[in-house]
Amino acid sequence: MRRIVELPVCLLDDLNAAERTYLASQRHRIVAWCEEMTGWPVEQRREGLALVAADEADTDVPFPRLRAVDFAAVMTLDQLTRRVGAGRRLSDADLLAVAADVRLRHPRAMTKELDSDVAVRDRAVEVLTALDMIRPLPEPGTWWLSPAAARYRDPEVVAVTTRIDAAETGEEAG
Repeated sequence: MRRIVELPVCLLDDLNAAERTYLASQRHRIVAWCEEMTGWPVEQRREGLALVAADEADTDVPFPRLRAVDFAAVMTLDQLTRRVGAGRRLSDADLLAVAADVRLRHPRAMTKELDSDVAVRDRAVEVLTALDMIRPLPEPGTWWLSPAAARYRDPEVVAVTTRIDAAETGEEAG
């Protein structure tokens, strides 16, 4: 229960045998307590449990936010999930290839901060490790892609043709 409320994900692979046995026998009770304590639903999946906040203001690391770095991170998650699969190992080469693909597919979304494949990779890694979507493995240059990454598969990309502040007032972009 502490893992779900604090992290807010409890992956079965992160539990030892005794913890898995306890969760299997107390899953219904743990889910009910977490939902009662927070008011948010607990998503139950084969790989574990996740507490789903009702609003991004309810979390200390809202994701994705409306910024280029988060867009690059979401697109990176999508491509990594397609390329290697969630819950699997990946390499630095995989990360760099995906970053290059994201830059190639979405050039207009790239800012000065994301001016190279390496920059896209590095910023995406910063965001995704903070979210525990990828973890570095002991072997240098290798990573683990969390099963939770599959949640961001096939994101809908919407091209914005008007300025955000202009859209609020009804003005055309100029």
